Amino acid sequence: MKALTYDDLKAIINKNQLQFFTGDKSINLVGIRTSNKITNKFEDILLLAYVKDGKKYLLKYDRFTTRPGFKYMVTTLLNPKGCAVVIPGQHSGIWKFGKHKGKYPALVQIGNTITVGRDGNRNYDIDYTKTTTGFFGINMHHANGNPTVGGYSAGCQVFQYPSDLDEVLFHCHHQRTDSFSYTLLTLDQL
Repeated sequence: MKALTYDDLKAIINKNQLQFFTGDKSINLVGIRTSNKITNKFEDILLLAYVKDGKKYLLKYDRFTTRPGFKYMVTTLLNPKGCAVVIPGQHSGIWKFGKHKGKYPALVQIGNTITVGRDGNRNYDIDYTKTTTGFFGINMHHANGNPTVGGYSAGCQVFQYPSDLDEVLFHCHHQRTDSFSYTLLTLDQL
């Protein structure tokens, strides 16, 4: 993926007919799912775009996953319909500040519903045919430095390292909202 600027990301979001939040104290959390359909690695990207004191910022985090880990894809199904996979698109106001599983600060799904695909065939590839919308506990949290996603995601959007999540939460705390939208794109949408 080529280096993007704030304005590049804004143009991409607008081209895909999604909302890009502008102005001071507005934040954009944008996940980029790589083309690889196999899961369990931190090979996706989170882009954080915002304006502060009239200056535009775009931060990139590349130790991130938008896909569930092997544990929930191939062995443990929390839902009989299959493992949750967040579908690309914009999910408005889904996250608020909270604690992931009551343990540490994260963005938790207590704001709004989210749309996921359900992958229930217990293989390593992400594939789903039906989607469903609701409250599924799809949080943004970390994997405590684990080298693989493993059991750290059953559909959540996960940073490999706590320090990356801490930095994103720091920037979110300085915004004018207490709920956060999430936009998920694929590489071919860039």
